[in-house]
Formats: sequence, structure tokens, C-alpha cells
Amino acid sequence: MKRIIKPLLAILGLGACNPEVELLSANQFTGLFVREFKSAQPDADIEVKNELELNVNIEGSQPFTIFLNNAYDLYKQDPKDLAGVIKKYVESAKESLDKMSELLNASQILPVVKDTQWLGEIHQVMRERSDKTPPDYLREALAPGLEVFYVQDTPKSIRYLTEADFVSAGIELAGLRQLACANLQKLMASLQVHDGNDVSMITLDGNYESSLLLFNDIWAQMKAKVSGGVVVALPTRDVLLFTGSEDEAGLKKIREMAQRAFEGSYRLTQQLYIFRNGSFELFSKR
Repeated sequence: MKRIIKPLLAILGLGACNPEVELLSANQFTGLFVREFKSAQPDADIEVKNELELNVNIEGSQPFTIFLNNAYDLYKQDPKDLAGVIKKYVESAKESLDKMSELLNASQILPVVKDTQWLGEIHQVMRERSDKTPPDYLREALAPGLEVFYVQDTPKSIRYLTEADFVSAGIELAGLRQLACANLQKLMASLQVHDGNDVSMITLDGNYESSLLLFNDIWAQMKAKVSGGVVVALPTRDVLLFTGSEDEAGLKKIREMAQRAFEGSYRLTQQLYIFRNGSFELFSKR
């Protein structure tokens, strides 16, 4: 469970926040990451391209870009866990480098829900900062403003996938969402519903909460907990909130909580959605 969940659970009356401590600057954080990554990967040639952006070259491997924006956001949510955040992202970067030459395994494919602007923002950043061709990650429409992407999930990293990745691995695109959802189903044992006053929260593993929008049976069950239809907020990939469409206090609170969570890492959207007739639609009631 990531750090942004702790203050939200506190709002729900289910936890407490950590006290604030002095923060490292983005440049200080980047410098610390470079030192730790170099220690873990001595043969890496690391260039600090921009603030929170590194270019990594290792003989015999393709050049690799590391963006530390989410790592820095995560650190800011819990500054006391600086060492843990650095360790997590160093290990993730190392594993990504190791996996680049391996073929994709079908059992590793999971679905990730992102906002429709996410890929365009990545392309814009890459065009501004490098001459590399932006990745064309495979994606499918889910709801207004939301898309489903596919990732290779390994113990320490998540890699977004292109159509070429599936072709190289001999994995058919037909039925891909069903395959990915079946793989995600294996994580459901850790799913928890945190019932709160007016607004409730669903947690999974800290990475795939937003992907639960793909499971209609979950939302059919949650309808019994709310007044009216099920209204959800997914401000980040690991924060999934819901209330009832007829619950005025809940709607006010869910907007406030979504706005607060949106200040964290892995941002998605501040839009609210309502589950209706087996799919999600934009919800705009004020």
C-alpha cells in the first residue's frame, strides 16, 4: 500500500498520518539515486539528462531512460522512507534492464487503467528531451477519458507493452483483455474494502487498484453498500474510492479526497465515474 493511502485512510477514520520532515530537493534526490544505482550496477554509464531524468548506457544493452518523477512524488508522501523508495526504484531499474532481452511470458501480462492524456504527455516529454522515437504502447478504450494499457509485471518492475512485444512473443491480441484480467484475478485474495463514513475505499496491492474498474462483478456487489448508483474516483493508480450517486455528503467528500490524492504519484484523473448498465460513464452531478 503506497503512502498516499495513509492520509486518505485517516480521513476515513481508519488510520493516521505521518509527521512531516524536511525534504530533499529534486536534484538532491536524483543525486542520491545515481549514487545508489551506480553502486548496484557498476558498469552503468549514467548521465543526468534533466531534473529527475537519467540516461543509462551499459555495454551490450540498449540505452535506457529512467524517469524519477513518480519516485520523487512517492518519497515526498513519506520522507522517512527515503531509503526504501530509493531501494525500490534501483531494484526496479535493474530488473527492467535485465528483462529487456527476455521474451514476454503470457502469465506476466496485467491490465493497467490510465487517463487518455498519459501517453501523449510521455510522447511530448520524449520529443522535447531526446531524439528517441516515443513508444506506441498498446491500448484500448475503457470509458471517456480512460484507456486500458498492458504491462509485463515482474517482482520488482512494471513494463508497458507495445504490439511488437506481443508479436515477438507469439501472443495473440484477440482475447488479450480476458487474459490480462484472468492474471489479475490471482491477486484478488488481497482485495479489501475499507468502509468509511459516506465514502469507502478498495485496496489491492498498491499498483492495480484502478484496474478493478474492469471487473463488473465487484461494482455490482458494491451497489448494495451505497445510495443510488456506484460513483467511483480513481485519482491515482492505487487509490480507488466509491460512494453513492444520491449521497450528497459522500459526493462532496469523494471530490475532496480525490483532489488530495491527486497530489501524489502515478496520477490518473479527478473525474468521477458512475457504474451503469455494465460500464462506467462520466458522472457530473453537483
